[in-house]
Amino acid sequence: MSYQQLNDQGRSVGLEVDAAEGHGIFCGLLSGGSKDPEGIWLGELLAELDPQDLLVVECVEALRDLARGTREEIEGPEMGFSLLLPGDGEALSVRANALRDWCRGFLYGMGLSGTGEGQLSADTLEAVNDMIDISRLDVELVSSSEQDEEAYAELCEFVRVAAMLVYEERANKGETKQ
Repeated sequence: MSYQQLNDQGRSVGLEVDAAEGHGIFCGLLSGGSKDPEGIWLGELLAELDPQDLLVVECVEALRDLARGTREEIEGPEMGFSLLLPGDGEALSVRANALRDWCRGFLYGMGLSGTGEGQLSADTLEAVNDMIDISRLDVELVSSSEQDEEAYAELCEFVRVAAMLVYEERANKGETKQ
C-alpha cells in the first residue's frame, strides 16, 4: 500500500498521525527491540477508535500488512528496507515534512520500546542524535531547488541506514553494545 493510500485510510478513521509518522513509530518499536512491536503500535495508533467500525477494521488490516512487509524488509538479507514517505510527485516541502514526521515517530517508538541512550553504541547514538536533528527540520526553509532535492535524497538514505543500524544493534542481535 502506498503512503497516500494508507494516509487517506488513516485520515478516514481519525488516526492522529500521518502514514509516515505511524510507520516511523512501528520502525522505532521494531528497531528498539520491543517484544510486541505490532501490538504496542496498534494500541498507540488506535486507542481512541472504535474497533467495531468497519473502516477501522480495514485500516487495522492495512496496518498489519504494513507491519509484516516492514518486518520482512528490515529482517531480509537484501537490505530492502524503505521508509514510507510520499512519492516524488509531491512537493519537496511535503516530502521533507513527512521525513521529519517519520523521524519523530521513530524516536517515539524507540522510547516506547524502552531503548535509552546508555543502551546504544557510540556510532548508533550518533546516528540517533542526527535523527533527532532531522526531526527538528524547519520545513519553511526547504525550497524546490536541485540542491535541496539532493539533500532530501541524502537525508532519506541516511535515515534508512540509521534505522537499520539501530535494528541490527538492538533488535536483531538482542545485545547492547557500549
